[in-house]
Amino acid sequence: MQQLEQIHNQAAGHYRLAWLLTGESELSVRATLEALDTESDSNWSFAEWMSAWSRRVVIAKVLTAIRERLAASARHTASLRIRDRELPLESARPGDQTTAIQLERALLAIDVFPRCALVLTMYEGISVEDAAVLLDATVELVRKARTLGLRQLLDNLAGMQVRLSAGYQPFGMSTGVQHA
Repeated sequence: MQQLEQIHNQAAGHYRLAWLLTGESELSVRATLEALDTESDSNWSFAEWMSAWSRRVVIAKVLTAIRERLAASARHTASLRIRDRELPLESARPGDQTTAIQLERALLAIDVFPRCALVLTMYEGISVEDAAVLLDATVELVRKARTLGLRQLLDNLAGMQVRLSAGYQPFGMSTGVQHA
């Protein structure tokens, strides 16, 4: 039973990673199933090693599948100028009131190249140099994209907090009638 729970948790983690990188559900499911299929053929004595390997398989599969979108987004990112404003380090972490769903939405609202640079380097702990290889970009572009992605993530989360604190109801039903 414990093995089944581990497989379930691993599949959920792989899917979430693929979803955050691509924003595409079907592609994320396919990559997750293929990675877990590869892993199921292995000996369980290598479970930790295979788990790390299967995450890398998921990353490779989804990045390959969105290669054209990544390239277009990378060109757009390269053309942007970064404003010289410092990121307050204390705001680089979501607040206690930030939910996983809010974090996911804030990440998915970021253009694909900066989002991938951010997810790979900050959430997956992949070095900037390795992320540059995976994203087929220069180290400088990955650093720039990560900075842009982090700024946008913080802005997105702050915007969500403002809307929620102002009584914003994102899932409220509307009758289509406006009252004066």
